[in-house]
Amino acid sequence: VIFVGYPSLVLKQPFELEKDGEIYDIATPYFAAMDKFIKALKNAVQAANQNFGRNFSEFVDVQPLFYGHEVDPTLLGTNKSNPEAWINGLVMDNPIESFHPNPEGYSRISKYLFGNYDNFGLQF
Repeated sequence: VIFVGYPSLVLKQPFELEKDGEIYDIATPYFAAMDKFIKALKNAVQAANQNFGRNFSEFVDVQPLFYGHEVDPTLLGTNKSNPEAWINGLVMDNPIESFHPNPEGYSRISKYLFGNYDNFGLQF
């Protein structure tokens, strides 16, 4: 069983929002939460393997695959985007697609998995 992690949604860079003269750091808590989330997933997979008595599952962190291909948070709310993004930004006409991999992103995840896991034993 392969548990695929989730790519970071935004470029790893400082990002702040201003409201009513107050500046709010968005990047630091976001990346701290993502790190905690990834660690929890890895720990859950490790615990499941220990309880089962052998390694039957693996966690795959796809964040490194997406480095440089995330949404640029400084462009949110504009009509611009990271031209190299493999993740959708805010999609107003179809919000459910917002902040999920786009077709190129899903393709890259698929190619990575099939290239690194021997096609999961499937014959093509």
